[in-house]
Amino acid sequence: MHWTVSRLQLLRGATGQGPPVHEVFNTRTKWLQKERAASSLEQSRIADYLKDEVAIRLCERLLDIKRSYPRVLDVGANSCNVARALTAPNPDSDPNMPESDPLVTKIEHLTAAESSETMLYRDVDEPFNQQINMTREVLASQETLPYEANTFDLVLSSLSLHWINDLPGMLSQINNILKPDCAFMGAMFGGYPIRVADFVATGGARA
Repeated sequence: MHWTVSRLQLLRGATGQGPPVHEVFNTRTKWLQKERAASSLEQSRIADYLKDEVAIRLCERLLDIKRSYPRVLDVGANSCNVARALTAPNPDSDPNMPESDPLVTKIEHLTAAESSETMLYRDVDEPFNQQINMTREVLASQETLPYEANTFDLVLSSLSLHWINDLPGMLSQINNILKPDCAFMGAMFGGYPIRVADFVATGGARA
């Protein structure tokens, strides 16, 4: 598992919404797997311990950024693990630091985007929903983000992007929907370290 934090400041015009060149992962099969998993409520929640832990660690990175976020997108939200992490009390795990407010106090609105409706709404009745201003949106495809350019002040993604066939295209889409000088932070599984990427005007990314 590797972490990437990117300042995607350039290449504001690319959308990357073309079909992936190679379909490594069958998107319908993955959608069916998520739907089936979420339908077994208690077993699905038991298996979520890793997603919850990674979401907590991802969101902790926001403690290092001294700004607020009017509009935030969670790409591949699963069962809204990021939203739950944002509402956790005292998110700073360092016992030597003073107690801090929940990270949700830095966010005005969160859009949780996920292709599996059953997974996305699995925990809609859980208490954390009352602590965050959030909208759930079901995506027609996990490969395409249907948002206008310069829409979001922050994009997060926790343990979802490793299922994307066209990862460079997805990163271009994320870059496109971010406002200038705004951050993308994501956690995903991978076979090698993913370093900080700067998008350049040619349309590529360099590590």
